[in-house]
Amino acid sequence: DILLEDGPAAVQSVDAGVVTPALERVVEANTLLSGLGFENGGLCVAHSVHNGLTSQPICADYTHGEKVAFGLITQLVLEGQPALEVEQVL
Repeated sequence: DILLEDGPAAVQSVDAGVVTPALERVVEANTLLSGLGFENGGLCVAHSVHNGLTSQPICADYTHGEKVAFGLITQLVLEGQPALEVEQVL
């Protein structure tokens, strides 16, 4: 919920070059979720897609996060998650 609720304000904070409570909450949530996802293998597909994209020269300019985000969308579709959830991530 934090990422969806505070995400837009956090992006605006980054664009403005200021640290706000929304940005701090998003950074903290992202750090926590990254660790939890790593520890329980919950992002296996997302990171596998990242690894595959990394091997392609055309994807060299994309960041780790962009490739994992694409992989997360792939994972949600493969898991058969509701379209509303996929749309929220998009």
